[in-house]
Amino acid sequence: MSATFSVKDVSLATRERADEIIDEVLKFVEAKRPEHLDLDLGQVHVISPSFASGLIDEIQWLLTRPGVGVKQVRIITTSPLVRGKINDALMRHMSHTSKPRSLSKVLVN
Repeated sequence: MSATFSVKDVSLATRERADEIIDEVLKFVEAKRPEHLDLDLGQVHVISPSFASGLIDEIQWLLTRPGVGVKQVRIITTSPLVRGKINDALMRHMSHTSKPRSLSKVLVN
């Protein structure tokens, strides 16, 4: 089963906001129990590098947390700038993490 979580407000696109979003996503995941999660950033056009990095950190934690059941996360954005920052963060994390296989389950569209 797949489910979509739409991010309503990233006006404070900081690392702390990434933590808050994942807290919201976790509640959503616990209620829906999807194997495939779409994280829709909607019309957000600007994020900070720390937000992108924090988001990838938190998604990796979500994918490796026992009992959650999420096997894949797709980040959806209409902004090439946001997509680029998230992809940059993803590549940095893949080269610096002890569990790079978990990040292979993150797609950015």
